[in-house]
Amino acid sequence: MLTSEFNDEYQDWLEGTGNAKLQAPAWFSRTLGEIQHAPPLSVSPVASIATAVDAMNEHHQTAVLVVEAGRVIGIFTERDVLTRVVPQAVDARETAVRTLMTPDPETLRESTLLSAALRQLTLSGYHHLPVVDARGEPRALVSPQTIMRSLLDAFPTEIMHAPP
Repeated sequence: MLTSEFNDEYQDWLEGTGNAKLQAPAWFSRTLGEIQHAPPLSVSPVASIATAVDAMNEHHQTAVLVVEAGRVIGIFTERDVLTRVVPQAVDARETAVRTLMTPDPETLRESTLLSAALRQLTLSGYHHLPVVDARGEPRALVSPQTIMRSLLDAFPTEIMHAPP
């Protein structure tokens, strides 16, 4: 393993030892529950695709949660419109969103660290993931953009001075 002064200093910084006087930035320990989210946009599974798309357009959102009995059972996104609705020439007024949603989406807890959420979104290739509370009820819909925006808004100085 190659060692360098940078690697030594960085490791000291991570461990909080040695000559490194820097503390880990506060954003390292922030959770999804600590950032402000708009309430998630949601529809019933029996709502039409047109209703879901109209709601997304009205609220300038690119995804809607499909919720039944207070639980997320699916997600419907603009990607679904482009890859499932349009190519199949589906009648959006007559077809229930349940038929073309992505069922049982992966969810994140409010206690998930922002860094872990960003990593999950990046590695999974998802553009949105539902955030649920301890009871499993939907609280938000998070995207890489919302996480980065919250970090940039809340911690500009820390981000600018954080080590690489």
